[in-house]
Amino acid sequence: MLFLFIVMLTPPITFDNFDAGWCGGAATTQVQISGNNTLKKNTGVVCHGIEFQSNRLDLSAFTHIHFDFYITDTDLTGDVFNVKLVDFGGGSAEASALEININGGSTPQLVANQWVSVDVPITALGGVVANNLGSDFHVYSMNWSPNQITFLLDGVAFYTYNPTVKNASTWPFNAEQYLLLNIAMGGVAGVIPSNFTQATMEIDYVRVFQNVAVDNQAPTNFTAAVGNITSSSIELLLNASDNFGTVNYDINYGSNSINTFGTSGVQKSVIVPNLTPNTNYTFSIAASDPTGNNAANNAIVLNATTLGFVGCSGTSNEASQGTFSTGYTYSFETLGTNSVKVTFELLDTDKIGVVAYLWRQSPFAETPMSNVSGNTFTYTLTGQTNGATINYAVKFAYANGMSVTRYFSYVVGNNCSLHQDTNAFTEFTFTNPSHDFISIASDITIDKVEIFNLIGNKVITQTLNTNQIDVSSLSKGMYLMVVYANNRKGIKKMIIH
Repeated sequence: MLFLFIVMLTPPITFDNFDAGWCGGAATTQVQISGNNTLKKNTGVVCHGIEFQSNRLDLSAFTHIHFDFYITDTDLTGDVFNVKLVDFGGGSAEASALEININGGSTPQLVANQWVSVDVPITALGGVVANNLGSDFHVYSMNWSPNQITFLLDGVAFYTYNPTVKNASTWPFNAEQYLLLNIAMGGVAGVIPSNFTQATMEIDYVRVFQNVAVDNQAPTNFTAAVGNITSSSIELLLNASDNFGTVNYDINYGSNSINTFGTSGVQKSVIVPNLTPNTNYTFSIAASDPTGNNAANNAIVLNATTLGFVGCSGTSNEASQGTFSTGYTYSFETLGTNSVKVTFELLDTDKIGVVAYLWRQSPFAETPMSNVSGNTFTYTLTGQTNGATINYAVKFAYANGMSVTRYFSYVVGNNCSLHQDTNAFTEFTFTNPSHDFISIASDITIDKVEIFNLIGNKVITQTLNTNQIDVSSLSKGMYLMVVYANNRKGIKKMIIH
């Protein structure tokens, strides 16, 4: 039987002896191959030993041992390729070992006359690290830098934690932490003996010192721009690069501030909510990394003005708390001289057991609303002053959560219907809700169709074949469709599902 195998360690490690005598004799031949690599050909081998013991190994980058082997024996009945990783513990006898067997029923499977590959991860070598953890003192170390945490045993690095994306979930270590020394039993450490009663952990010393590897690289390529603007919100588009993997952004406007973070090199969208219509805002934006290094071009100053008041009624999906999957409709109507009827309808179909509460912005107050039908709720405010501006939002509470609309400003006595176009185009029908296409039926020739999302962005314009609109590119949600015909236009609410 001819037996060939190749052993590779990632990263490479220098061997002391590629044919250790303690493993038994074998006919071994070195075969030179292209690239100055050496292949060991073994004939009649029963056991082949490889030693690397001269120097302590730094395993911080050690991920796998990779084996490639080739067997010419056509009858593999009972044959097993056995990989055994042995720790001699400084002596001549095995102190601990990890064995991996590859046969006709294993994965990968032992196959004759072809190369078979197997990778042994470093995570499988836990039993080989040390066999006297419970009977002798060892030095357990943790090198904690701004970018990564490396864990060591007796000066040998075994694991480094350095997530590519560092955020509040993957990297909470930029806040104060505490050192906890305790005894962990079971799990990867093995089954707890049935006769176990107690154990003592003896600690000789605890030493804390400063890591000299200081991150002094500041974020680069810091940019900031204004995105979408509505009557109550302004979008800021932020971007910067940093070796840490994440970038912190501090946004200040007036007496308010927003602190957020984004992925290095990836544009971050920040919606500044609850703004006043037709008002200019100045934003001062600074970028830094989690270690406190500031971008050289801090701070970037942006100016933007919110849109004017959108009217007494409309549709939106903006939330001051929680989120809306589709959105909601709202309307304010003055009754008589000092009462205002407020009506909101939740358009989301994924919420169960909905109730609604009217929120007054200042001073804050919460009032239950009456259910009209479905998810439509209303409440009439009395004792209002004609010409005064009021600010209200609605909280929709439902099973396992709640969502709150943005605050809407309304001038008591304003009758928006007086400003509506009495020549609006209404002589058409269309499929609603729709999925991939919207079919529009009308006896009048339609000149143009425009579709807007709820923050006012035009997403579709079509002037040909206007009776069939392709909306397959749109995400699920609420939209506004504007249909033009004979110098008239009609606006309809539509849902894509």
